[in-house]
Amino acid sequence: MNKGEYISVETQTVQDCFGKVIYRIEETGLDCKQCSDKDCVKAIMLGGSGPSARNGFTVYDCAKEIQKNIKEKRTEIISSSKAEELEKYYLAEEAKPSSGVLEI
Repeated sequence: MNKGEYISVETQTVQDCFGKVIYRIEETGLDCKQCSDKDCVKAIMLGGSGPSARNGFTVYDCAKEIQKNIKEKRTEIISSSKAEELEKYYLAEEAKPSSGVLEI
């Protein structure tokens, strides 16, 4: 993983609360509690399809786990232009008025 790269992730969370999400890699080589290496990656969420996806949400993950997810086709590295396109789409979705339905 390299700083400045973009990844698209299909999350598998309870009730799919993030959905398909776009992240920008902000930092690499951080201390990693998961694998005891300097292999941790800091990423900023640009948006996503699920109700809990939020622009600016920060996550930390092990680069080895991200590579594993790439091999399993749950994560893919995408171009900056594709990331920008998806970010605009997700931000437009967030700007829509509420349907009045409370999501739990």
